[in-house]
Amino acid sequence: MPVYNIMIINNAGALVYTYTDQSRLLTSANELEKTYSYPLEPVIEVQDSRCCVVFGEADGVRIGHCVLAVNGTNVQAGRPTLLENGQEVMSVLANPASYPVSIKFGKLKLTANERINLAGMFHSIYAITAKLSPVAGSSGLQLLETDAYRLHCLQTVTGVKILVITDPKQANVNQVLKRIYEIYADYALKNPFFTMQGMNINFTLFEEAVQSMLRHLDKFGNLTNLAP
Repeated sequence: MPVYNIMIINNAGALVYTYTDQSRLLTSANELEKTYSYPLEPVIEVQDSRCCVVFGEADGVRIGHCVLAVNGTNVQAGRPTLLENGQEVMSVLANPASYPVSIKFGKLKLTANERINLAGMFHSIYAITAKLSPVAGSSGLQLLETDAYRLHCLQTVTGVKILVITDPKQANVNQVLKRIYEIYADYALKNPFFTMQGMNINFTLFEEAVQSMLRHLDKFGNLTNLAP
């Protein structure tokens, strides 16, 4: 079972490391293409600079799905409200002459800025959950479960948060969290050129250690016999 994302957030709420397995997140199985007549059934609006479904779930199309292509023309990588031919997605969909229209839906990759914003939001949510707890000294949010994924969080003694997003059936995630912390301590904290405040983790040995851990987890399902 896969690990989808790994994030490390420093004690100030800044994202200092992120890993995403795009081969598992963005596959053709997560995309679907539908042909519509006028008027368009799902309600599509621009949200966060993307053309997304906001109402009218049907036939596998869900709220939050984004437009990836219209009539076989993909959206631009950096500007997903525009097609590669320069046309605006919303203008094409609003024009009755465009119909019947074929729309490909799916999930777009998060931008770097979106990842930074989400990390800051999680940092705040973690603090809120700790304060809302009726138990004194609560550690805050450690596990968030959904039908599609699980979000696991380990906060270190210095306030650094390690987030791992996995398949709901992924086992031995505590081993993964602890191993990432060990890698962080060995290859980041012990690096004389690394500072905790505002510096991204961009070290070859760190990345190689993370990749080695993930390969071992994929092969054996646990990290029991993984060499240090």
